[in-house]
Amino acid sequence: MKKPRKEIAPERREQFVSATCEIIDKVGLADASLSQIAGVLDISAGLVAHYFGDKKSLLYATIRKIMADLKSGTEALKKQADPGDPVAQIRVIIDSNFHTSQNHRAIIRTWLNFWVASLYDPELKRLQRVNNHVLFSSLHSQFGKLAPKNQAQNAARVLASLIDGLWLHLALADETRFEEARRLAHSYLDLFLAQNAPSLSHKG
Repeated sequence: MKKPRKEIAPERREQFVSATCEIIDKVGLADASLSQIAGVLDISAGLVAHYFGDKKSLLYATIRKIMADLKSGTEALKKQADPGDPVAQIRVIIDSNFHTSQNHRAIIRTWLNFWVASLYDPELKRLQRVNNHVLFSSLHSQFGKLAPKNQAQNAARVLASLIDGLWLHLALADETRFEEARRLAHSYLDLFLAQNAPSLSHKG
């Protein structure tokens, strides 16, 4: 894997990421090429290579950018919710994972390709583990304020798995239904709260 040779302005990096997602959506990760991505931006493939080195490096940069956008979006929403209210914080995590900024077919399909490729690529596998850990630990931290350790851990695992499963369904569906997926994730939290109301009120 070649290393990128030049720093890129944030606005320009955003353009490369968008173009990469667009091509992955159209032809899939395996068939995506630097020349196709360059074509979207109306530049030469050599210029893309000049910035990123090769296709794999560009893919890594794209995934890192998407993950960073998700993280920053989550943090922004968290600031709008009561930091002392774990239920509100969990709802923020759900909302950020189904935020309108993520509701683009190209981004959804890029996530799907990322998941598949992470089975075989060590760096993508590492990034996937980081992404999984961030989601689980964020949920676990808040559920831990509502329920005993084992119960909180199980709830965090179930909700994290549900979010991933809903994303997979969105990626494979002909029509994306982000709002429906978001409501389903919130429904699990509502069910958890209803089933554990006595113990939760006692803990609080």
